[in-house]
Amino acid sequence: MFAKYGVEVPHDGMTWQEIIDIARRFPTEGDEKTRVYGLGSEYGMSMENLASSIANTQGLIYQSGYNENHTEYRFMEASL
Repeated sequence: MFAKYGVEVPHDGMTWQEIIDIARRFPTEGDEKTRVYGLGSEYGMSMENLASSIANTQGLIYQSGYNENHTEYRFMEASL
């Protein structure tokens, strides 16, 4: 799939930003059955869990709740 779309294969040591940038290179047009999603999880991870996983790699922890539109999550430094 990576070669088909001319997208670099992910490798160990990549930052989350690099992974997200690679994911954005896959086409998103088409219907739900033919569209390519560039980032996925074998566990069906929610956006909240994905955000929390990324935050954990930066020394942050999930604090509490999110705004009513589910567009903003709150994190704090793990050492606090």
